[in-house]
Amino acid sequence: MQFTFLMFHWLRTISIFLVLESACAFSTSHTEVYSESAFFSPRSIFWNTLSARTFPAWEWTISPYLQLGSEQAMGSERSGYIYWAPGLNWTYNQLRVFGESRFRSETNELQSPTVIQNPHDFRILLTLGDYQDSPLVPKDNFFAFWEPYSEVLYTSRDSDNIIFRGFTRVGLRYKFTSSTYTDLFVEPTLAVDRIGHFYNNHLDIKPSLRAGHCTGELCISVSAARLFPQYLDGLIQDSQWTSEEGFRFLATIGGPI
Repeated sequence: MQFTFLMFHWLRTISIFLVLESACAFSTSHTEVYSESAFFSPRSIFWNTLSARTFPAWEWTISPYLQLGSEQAMGSERSGYIYWAPGLNWTYNQLRVFGESRFRSETNELQSPTVIQNPHDFRILLTLGDYQDSPLVPKDNFFAFWEPYSEVLYTSRDSDNIIFRGFTRVGLRYKFTSSTYTDLFVEPTLAVDRIGHFYNNHLDIKPSLRAGHCTGELCISVSAARLFPQYLDGLIQDSQWTSEEGFRFLATIGGPI
């Protein structure tokens, strides 16, 4: 059942990407797509997120966009939602700011979604990320790399919560070709929020192994990480999730089309 769930989402992801790519071939707009599928061993949960964000062809300091997407999870229960969101984006170097009005339709069934409600969520997202590497030996395929990323999210739906998440991947990369690689790294991570949800307040280090390939600007990767979360607020003692140590297996695909 879990394998069927994962295959369903990856087939859906590929189908949507093909449709979007075909549509973009007949238009001058530019679209960014992203999909992430993960399995968390501590809770035996599959998670999938899928989004497509379309911008107009012209370049302004502040650009409008339309985003479509879904978030789905399957563990002891199935849950998730689909959404559409008009928004505005401002970009400066590696800093990106998104403000959007998200309209959600929540579901409790995967194959035959049953609409429960259509809550509105106003969101502001700030992201800052970079990637740098340097060869360990001149003209060698081994590189040391540094990949910092941080984001701050405001969401009106979660009682005006503000969530910060940041990590820095530091490790070694072996490049088989200019577009195919494998990584060995650690990922020190910090997450905090205003309200104090325990799952948004933790530290981790995440020793990880990753393999990836890029075709143009579209990249796909698979990775495995060992989780050692340390919670910051003590709420874990009152939670049914008393132990979060385990593994995370992650597959991603994303980029402009």
